[in-house]
Amino acid sequence: MARLILLITVPIMLALAGLFGSTAASGQQSDADPIPYEEVVSLDAERLAEGGMIEVYDEIEPVIVGHGGRPDTVQAHNDLKSGRYAIAHRGITYPVSGGDISVAQGWGNAAAVFFEIVNRQMEGSGYRFYALNHSNDLQGVFLTDKQYAAARAFHRRGADTPFLPTREAPMFGMPDDRP
Repeated sequence: MARLILLITVPIMLALAGLFGSTAASGQQSDADPIPYEEVVSLDAERLAEGGMIEVYDEIEPVIVGHGGRPDTVQAHNDLKSGRYAIAHRGITYPVSGGDISVAQGWGNAAAVFFEIVNRQMEGSGYRFYALNHSNDLQGVFLTDKQYAAARAFHRRGADTPFLPTREAPMFGMPDDRP
């Protein structure tokens, strides 16, 4: 019986995905969707907050250059005694996590700091680095102002809408579509 339901359900889901332009069920981007999903970078806020920011930055540095950005020095500071993790860039030290910073705040700080640093390096390129989703599902995508405006108009849900992360809980810059 379960196999019969699966055989009927999957074609229906794929047909509906084609009608509504869904990328989740079909694995394909809607023609109208302005977000270039093939260029989306997986980030994971937990990884960023728990000491992986430099590693992730190094991984996306070629993408920054490919979009006209000018990468420069980013340094991590781990205080083993207090457990604090901070990032330094262009003379500014950003506290990220550890010590008296809650786990949720650390994840939010990590996303905000990462996007701020990348976007400082994108100045004059015609692109900005925007977040999609949050927490372990955090992703980033480079968009022009025109693509960003089109994506904001196309996507109606907070998690699907590109945004610039902030350090302000509880949404950390993500559009809030809760009732």
